[in-house]
Amino acid sequence: MLPDDEYRIKSNFVYLIENLSPVEPLLDSLTQMYVINEDDLEKIRKAESSGTKAMIRRFLDILLTCGIHAYPKFIQCLNESGKGTVAEQLASDIDMDGRREEKQLQEDDKYLQLQEKLQQIKQEKQERENALQQVNQEKENALHKSTKENQRIKTTLNKLKEERDTTNEDLQMTKVRESILRDELERINEQNDRTNEEIDDDDNRQGKPG
Repeated sequence: MLPDDEYRIKSNFVYLIENLSPVEPLLDSLTQMYVINEDDLEKIRKAESSGTKAMIRRFLDILLTCGIHAYPKFIQCLNESGKGTVAEQLASDIDMDGRREEKQLQEDDKYLQLQEKLQQIKQEKQERENALQQVNQEKENALHKSTKENQRIKTTLNKLKEERDTTNEDLQMTKVRESILRDELERINEQNDRTNEEIDDDDNRQGKPG
């Protein structure tokens, strides 16, 4: 028996035990359609000694082993033996299975949509993180460049300061040398003046009569 058909019988096992009595007309129809054989009938009737429900239970156990065509023939025999209500109950399980399958498909579709949404959120988050990382890298590069430029300017200013200090020192030395030279010039002028005076004095003495 197909797994779905086996599931429908097993999921309605108690219901079937309660609603298949009397089961003999159904057994006759299934025997006529070669679903069950004489050996099966013997096993089923032997279980009758334990009660009708035990007999039906034994019948259902055997039915589950009767091949893939047993279930549709079982439904046909239910309808033909006046147990259409039981067939409808099993058919309602088919509809229920269909609804369950449809609901499962809807849930699967929702799950896939949620997965896609989650993947989209993760991708957007990764893109934002990448963009933020790029901005931070650009800021870091700009800061590094600015620091390097500041260092260059500071170095240039220090060099200019050193040059200025050197120039001031040279200027100071020049002033000192100028002062020394001026003093020396005054000393020479004074010496020249004295020499001239001495010469004039000598001339004057030489010009007087003895």
